[in-house]
Amino acid sequence: MSFSGRLATEVMALRTIGEGEALPIVDTSRKLLYCAIPKAGCTQIRALLLRLRGAAKTSLASNPWGSSGVHRQPLPRDDGRLLLRPNDDDYFRFTLVRNPLARLLSAFLMQRGELRRRAKLPTFSSFVSALSAGDVSAFSSCDGWLQRRRQIGAARLPYRSFQHWQPQVCSCGLGAGATWDVAQLEDPAAVRRVIAKLRRRGPPAAFEGWGPARNASLEAALLEPTLHSGHSRRSAQRLLLHFTPALAARAAELYAADVSRFSYARDVAAFSVRLAAFRSCLGLASSAAPVDEMLHGGGRPRWSAARIGDCAANASR
Repeated sequence: MSFSGRLATEVMALRTIGEGEALPIVDTSRKLLYCAIPKAGCTQIRALLLRLRGAAKTSLASNPWGSSGVHRQPLPRDDGRLLLRPNDDDYFRFTLVRNPLARLLSAFLMQRGELRRRAKLPTFSSFVSALSAGDVSAFSSCDGWLQRRRQIGAARLPYRSFQHWQPQVCSCGLGAGATWDVAQLEDPAAVRRVIAKLRRRGPPAAFEGWGPARNASLEAALLEPTLHSGHSRRSAQRLLLHFTPALAARAAELYAADVSRFSYARDVAAFSVRLAAFRSCLGLASSAAPVDEMLHGGGRPRWSAARIGDCAANASR
C-alpha cells in the first residue's frame, strides 16, 4: 500500500476512536497541527494552544482550572484532510513523546483508584497482565490495539482511558510515515527546538508565566521533571519500584512500535541494566515481585527508605 493509502486508512481508523480524539488539534490561524499524546506533556501544550486562542485561566500556574479543566476546554480537531497533505509547508506539525515504560506507569498511577475499584486491578503487575492478556503479537499493529479497545470491557479496564495506554505511534498517523517534528520529553534540546518554532507563531507573553510561582517559561515547565534533580531522581526510583525484569520485557514488547519509531531502544536497554542492579542490591531474585508490591503488601517492610534510596542511586550511576 502506498504512503497516502496507508495514511488514509489510518485516518479512517482514527475517526472511529471516541469522537476523533486521536486526530490532531488544529490552529488554522497559526498553521499548527498538534498531536496530543496523553501523559507526554499534552496538558501544558493544550493550555498553550488555549492561550494562543485568547482563552483565560490557562497558565496552569496556580492551576485555576486544574489539568482536567484544561482538557475540558474545546479545541478544534483536524478532520483528517490536513494529515493527508503531509508536505504542506504552511503547517507546523509537532508532538511530544515519552519513554513508553515511564508513560505506561504514569497512566497506571493516574488511574490507580479507578482500576482498584472498578477493575479489581490494585497493582501495576495485575494491570499490565490484564492489558496485555492473550497473544502479544496481536499488539504489533495499531489495528490490533484498536481491536483491543473494542474488547476492553471484557478485560475490565476503564474504556475511556484507553488512549493513555495505546502506543503513541497510533495517534495522528504517526506510524504511517507522515512528517512530524517529534521531541522526546527526556531530550531538553529537542523540546526547546519545538518550543522555539512555536514561539515564532505566537506572542511572547503566551510562553511565560508558567510554574507554581508563575515565573517560569513553558520550556522550563515542560523540562522540570527532566532537569530538576530531585524530581528526576524520584521518577527514576518510581520506575525501579514498580517494574520487574519480566514486566519491563513485557512492556517493551507491547510498545515495540514506540520503542522503534521514537528511538527508545537504548533507553529501554539501559533501564533493564539499572533495574537488575537495583534488585540485586536489595537481594531480590529476578522472578521476585515488584518492590512496591512488597512494600505495600501488608507485611513488615523488608528495607528502609534509606536502603531503597541508596540502591536506586547506585543503580543509576
